[in-house]
Amino acid sequence: MMSTTGHRVHMRGLPYAAKESDVKQFFMPLNPVNVWMEYSNGSFNGQVDVDFATHDDAQAAMLKNNSSMGETYYCLLCLLNNLYYY
Repeated sequence: MMSTTGHRVHMRGLPYAAKESDVKQFFMPLNPVNVWMEYSNGSFNGQVDVDFATHDDAQAAMLKNNSSMGETYYCLLCLLNNLYYY
């Protein structure tokens, strides 16, 4: 799915039990515009695309790269001109 704002961060490595509210809490105090959880064969596959309102918000979100929520560390990729970078 294409970003609605052009300021997207991709998360991978989330637990299969993660919920949209977990993603939003992870990024607090930032406020994601949209959260798309990816599914394969009806099950969440541990990857999420998160849109932010501005490029500055997406860059601030990237500061959480390799941060943990509990025992899980997340890898974040930022989308710029439809290309992901770390």
